[in-house]
Amino acid sequence: MDKVYVGLVFILNGVVSLFAVNLAVNIMEANDYYLYSIALTAASLLNAVFFQWLRIYLLRELPGKYKMLYFGSIKIIRRTYLFYFISVALSGLLILYLKNDFYAVAFAVAVLALFQSYFEIGVALLRSWQKLKFFFFGSLVRNVTWLLLLALVFLVKGGVLYFLIFFAIAYGVAGVVLHYFAKPSGEYLSKFEDVKYNIFGNHIVYLSVSVVISFLSLLLLKLSVSEFTGESQFIAWFDLIYLVGITPFLAVNYLYQTRMVVLYNAGGDMGRLVFYPLICTVVVVVFSVFLYFINGYFYFRFPEIELQNVVAISSAISLLGFKQNWLDHAFYLKRDYKGLMLSVLLALSISLLAYLFLNVSIYQLMIIYTSLLVCISIATNIKFIRQSFSFWFTILIVSMLIFIGGASAFVS
Repeated sequence: MDKVYVGLVFILNGVVSLFAVNLAVNIMEANDYYLYSIALTAASLLNAVFFQWLRIYLLRELPGKYKMLYFGSIKIIRRTYLFYFISVALSGLLILYLKNDFYAVAFAVAVLALFQSYFEIGVALLRSWQKLKFFFFGSLVRNVTWLLLLALVFLVKGGVLYFLIFFAIAYGVAGVVLHYFAKPSGEYLSKFEDVKYNIFGNHIVYLSVSVVISFLSLLLLKLSVSEFTGESQFIAWFDLIYLVGITPFLAVNYLYQTRMVVLYNAGGDMGRLVFYPLICTVVVVVFSVFLYFINGYFYFRFPEIELQNVVAISSAISLLGFKQNWLDHAFYLKRDYKGLMLSVLLALSISLLAYLFLNVSIYQLMIIYTSLLVCISIATNIKFIRQSFSFWFTILIVSMLIFIGGASAFVS
């Protein structure tokens, strides 16, 4: 039954994301949408900087001892949010004094990051307690609230601020629902209220930094678009394919992460499980090409773009999804969290050098970065992957090389 709930959550998320991006692209001017896209990525980066360590702690420490650690964890959560809320409130007062539209958007980004993290921490709590049914209900509340607010945005022809604030409200409403269901029964209130523990282990720091670098890379990629002439349509198509395309990878990760750990600890063959993310890489590209061909029909209108560029974006996002939601587990299971952080940092550094010294397009730059992520992850964990996947290791390597080489040739 959990598979049904998780599947429904991500199908709904994908459909709503498709609708929201389409509406934003058609309501806003190109420059406004660019600002909106940058703002969303900046909110995710802020979320990662301030709250990623907390989500990692909850997902890694609470399973199996949820009721014992819940109330001590809530104390940590509240203190973290108090610090962030005071910072946001002070910046809000400064913005009221300055009366600048750009600063108002920056404040909306901070608010969105706050409520987005509140929702995701609620998800982390429910995942730790294996309450996926309530995860589905909370996601349903978020998406329904977001759709209702999008209808209001459409009626008033709202701009960037409307989208950001209403998105934050949708996250906030759903977050309240998730945290309500995440609370254990009252019999545990007094017994374990004063539990204390260390939350700043090296693994939490390394994993948090890895996520921050990933979102920083995404933000730098979008900011670099302004340096390329004639490629402003990249942002709209990238957001569309990223938001919709990353969905199946996340679903597979949610469904099979625990199964992978069990098989690894038992010395079992995980070859069958790699089939699902490999299928996702194909599905993302095929669906993206489908969106390209229906562009202009059924109220689906995006900027004109060449087919090879759609293939490039979807190929890069497929590689990114495969790396983050499958290959990264090699680092997790080996507990090589520092290696994960260094692999992401190395890929970003080489990509920045390519951007600075080579005459590459934004599409080629994106493929360079994601290809490096995959290749470095495979090279770093080649012994582990061969032992874990046996015959499927060959399929993995061949598939990735075809993807990388084919997409790069198509773009160039």
